[in-house]
Amino acid sequence: MKKTLRVALVVLLAGAVALVALHATKPKEPVYQGRTLSQWLDDYNRMGSKNPNGPLSKLEPIDDAIRAMGTNCLPFLLANLLHRQPAIQQAFWSLAKRQSVIKFNAYGEDSLENPSLLAFHALGDQALPILPELSRRSMVADNDELGSIEMAAIMIGSNAAPVFEVMCASTNQTARWHAGFDLGQINADLTVDYSWTKALVNGKPLARVGVHSEQGGLDRAWVRLLREGTNASVRRAVIEAAVWWHANSPPGSRSEELNQALASATNDAGPVVRGVATGSATNAP
Repeated sequence: MKKTLRVALVVLLAGAVALVALHATKPKEPVYQGRTLSQWLDDYNRMGSKNPNGPLSKLEPIDDAIRAMGTNCLPFLLANLLHRQPAIQQAFWSLAKRQSVIKFNAYGEDSLENPSLLAFHALGDQALPILPELSRRSMVADNDELGSIEMAAIMIGSNAAPVFEVMCASTNQTARWHAGFDLGQINADLTVDYSWTKALVNGKPLARVGVHSEQGGLDRAWVRLLREGTNASVRRAVIEAAVWWHANSPPGSRSEELNQALASATNDAGPVVRGVATGSATNAP
């Protein structure tokens, strides 16, 4: 009992310090119908108990509220995507899981990252003013942050292509692969998937967001980008992404149309494009 009490006291102290630090630095959020942006975002999580794996149309009342707050949401949504729990908070929640004396009504992990992605999806073209900041950050982000930036641009839609075009010029080959792949996705028939998982501490639903494209749609999008793209960096990244993707897909999955486009790329006006196309056009994985 004494050991349990000590753990509980440590949890309280760590929690108090973390919460005071968090609220002291938190800027004022936009408000709609008397509720803050964070409260509306948390409704995406709460829908998990009412609408598990239901259609996105069920989220429309929340989407409408996000759209009503409009561009005022953008800096907060971006901050939510890039937020990572400080070590003291991680330690706090780790301790909280090890005791049963104190009951917490908190999630115990970042609860607004995936709802913020759904908010970007709801905003669509209203979120376009954030693109220059996404592009800037994509060039200096670590792999974890880069994934969040990519997903934000994907959720905004096809008009977010400039973010990926900037990434296509990266000296980081992995970043280029992702950019070429993402350009294919946003130009294909992209489907947004959402589901819920249980939170670390309170066990309540947490939204999870993903996307997928039909394979034939990806190949067709890559072919269009190779044939119509005026940016050599984009064409190079598309080739790298398509070859990488099909190298990890079942044999024979690469369409004949894509094979022909890759073969044509060996005669591309750009020497870098010709270089990456050579050797990838004749042997489908």
